[in-house]
Amino acid sequence: MKVSARVYLSPMAALVTMAIGVGVVWAGGTVATLFESRPEEAVEENIGVSSTENFKSFQKPKATHGRVLACYDPTILPLWHELKNDEVFNDLLSNSHGVMNCSDMIAVDRVDLDGDGSGEFVVRGKSPYLCSASSDCGFWVFEKKVSQLRKILAATDYVQVVGLENPVQNSGSNGYSNLLLMAHPSASQTSYRTFAYDGGQYVETRCVFEVPKYGRKGEGSMELIPCAEFGRREGY
Repeated sequence: MKVSARVYLSPMAALVTMAIGVGVVWAGGTVATLFESRPEEAVEENIGVSSTENFKSFQKPKATHGRVLACYDPTILPLWHELKNDEVFNDLLSNSHGVMNCSDMIAVDRVDLDGDGSGEFVVRGKSPYLCSASSDCGFWVFEKKVSQLRKILAATDYVQVVGLENPVQNSGSNGYSNLLLMAHPSASQTSYRTFAYDGGQYVETRCVFEVPKYGRKGEGSMELIPCAEFGRREGY
């Protein structure tokens, strides 16, 4: 009896077809696993504790944590952006928190320092935000020329000023009045700093401290010493 070649080829073809089918299914499953979401990884990302970077993303920026600055006063608004970017202003506010309104923080007046009739913006900080325990407060001066607002003084120390025109002196430099600012590092010590306009901004030109004078002949009286000498006595 003659056996056809077709009889031998049919089982072989079936085996080949089955193998191909199994291979396709396995390959498809392998590819699918590449796109599966892994629950343990998703949990780690969402919780934000296992990953240091994720944990940091949940924290508020340290510089503005717990502090909101608001301003609706039309006399202060022209200066508000410049003040918020000022280093002295931000240093004085470093320990303040809560909602703060600009009207409660600063006082502003127009004082003509250069005699042009327009008046510069003289700014003094208010307690408790921009002043020390002894009521020494931050002090700034801005001028406006051709719609351009420019800071020409920012006091680096706490400054005591009663009346915003009080610092203005009769003497002047480069067309601007000199300014005399006082501060109280302690109840028995007072500093006097003179600022003069150098053509671009106010710079400190003289600094003295009034301190108690000790000794048999000077007990109970006061003396004026240069700031450098005061620093040596105080150890800085």
